Amino acid sequence: MKKIYQTLILTVLLFISSSSIAVVHTVVVSNFQFSPASLSVNVGDTIFWTLGGGSHTTTSNTIPVGADPWDSPINSSVQSFTYVITVAGTYDYFCTPHLFAGQIVAINTGVNSLDLFSNFNIFAVRPSIYNISYSLARSGNIKISVYDITGKSAKVLKSSYQSAGNYLSTYNFEDLKKGIYIFEMIIDKHRFTKRLVID
Repeated sequence: MKKIYQTLILTVLLFISSSSIAVVHTVVVSNFQFSPASLSVNVGDTIFWTLGGGSHTTTSNTIPVGADPWDSPINSSVQSFTYVITVAGTYDYFCTPHLFAGQIVAINTGVNSLDLFSNFNIFAVRPSIYNISYSLARSGNIKISVYDITGKSAKVLKSSYQSAGNYLSTYNFEDLKKGIYIFEMIIDKHRFTKRLVID
């Protein structure tokens, strides 16, 4: 049963990471904190809380009028929770048993984040060697970072100004331990994430 549950979770994660409908922002819940604790997102983006360790909740506190409240455990039985931002404003939330907090600030620019950035893909070309590709609809300051499942920074892959266009870079990850990693790309104030299992 546990194997089936893990397969189901992996299938959901793959669907979310490959979805082209909205940008997915990953928040790791562990060590009595949400990581990152604050997010700036666009209306239409999805927040994906995932368990890093412990037994916690993600519970809405103060949210914009018209937004749906939420209250979900994040523990060994329920390891993730997703929420789609439908209303602009500030979303304050917390873990009910431990009282640590997080915040999401959502804006409605009338521009979908995917209109600025798309095709963020990571794929293995041989053991430990991965290609990262993406497309920029406009120029901007780009930063690509790698975090472990606890939210700890593992490395910064790129931090520079880039012109609009298609990009492909090759990286060697043999210095990373086996496990789940979160790849974060920031263009100006827009944040995009991908999960990758390195084995």
